[in-house]
Amino acid sequence: MRGSVVKKGDRWYVKIELDPEPGSARRRQKWHSGYRTKREAERARVDLLSKLDRGEYVEPAHQTLGDFLVDWLAGITPTVLASPFASYSRQVRIHITHTTDPLRPTQLDAGCRTALPAPPPPSGRGPSRGPAGVGASGWRAPPVLSPRSFRAPSAHAS
Repeated sequence: MRGSVVKKGDRWYVKIELDPEPGSARRRQKWHSGYRTKREAERARVDLLSKLDRGEYVEPAHQTLGDFLVDWLAGITPTVLASPFASYSRQVRIHITHTTDPLRPTQLDAGCRTALPAPPPPSGRGPSRGPAGVGASGWRAPPVLSPRSFRAPSAHAS
């Protein structure tokens, strides 16, 4: 068995057995926490194990949003024109990496995630024939990043 469900206090946890590091026989385990019921934890265990078997499992990272966006910028460099790339870099540098409270991507809610800019369309914007900001290809210009877009959700939000 590669995973189990464990209760600690009033919460349930899923423990997953991962493959050992290459060149080492050392055992690796990853704990996933925060399930209120055993049923939730069992469902999460099944989901995590199926992702692990399909090769889709990604270990949780302790990477800040600023670090993630710097990596994202490095990844899109070959696919983005110089002008949009400079704009994205400037927005990340001004509004994200210089904040005093480092956010983790898991702290963002869905509204914050949709505020991230999308790369431009492959064919370029073309002449504008639709509503403001929509090009001929139907591509809408990405929103501008602002510090308000990346506030952590409040504790009382549902």
